[in-house]
Amino acid sequence: MPLLDKYKDAVTNPANEPFDNVIKRNNYSFGGFYKILHDDVLVGAFCIYWKEET
Repeated sequence: MPLLDKYKDAVTNPANEPFDNVIKRNNYSFGGFYKILHDDVLVGAFCIYWKEET
């Protein structure tokens, strides 16, 4: 939230994303949601999705 307040980037900032979207992404069966911790403090997160080659 502090960076959202500072940069006013409401369209792209994850802090402004609806919580339902976070839950859907977290429960997606073809990928993973990973937290980045530093000294047991959450400092970031990312998602990876599996995609079959065609």
